[in-house]
Amino acid sequence: MAAGDVTGFTWAKVGRARAGGPPFGPNDVGFEFCGSVQLDGANPTAVDVAALSGEIRKVLGAVVAFEGSSAPGVDPETVSAVANGGSLDVYAWKPTGAGDATLVASEDAARVVNFIGWGVARP
Repeated sequence: MAAGDVTGFTWAKVGRARAGGPPFGPNDVGFEFCGSVQLDGANPTAVDVAALSGEIRKVLGAVVAFEGSSAPGVDPETVSAVANGGSLDVYAWKPTGAGDATLVASEDAARVVNFIGWGVARP
């Protein structure tokens, strides 16, 4: 895997939403998706879910976690994600320095992050 590469991406249709039930509209088709992405050294590392799936047009949310069984270490220390239209933006964070736990953007381009999320296709 190289920086920014996405592997194991898969998605599935989970049906139509109930009429007007949040967060879907009455005609939205729901999807779940998952995969892994290698951080690219910049915040965010974007996963273009719309392009990868061909059907999901809007990411509604996701959960992200480091892959592996070892402790994450200091850089990066934690990850977070933001739904951004048809993309999932993955952010990696590290402490500012010794004695300062304020989080700043990580420049790591080696760690792999797993994600599972949900979205809709706007017919």
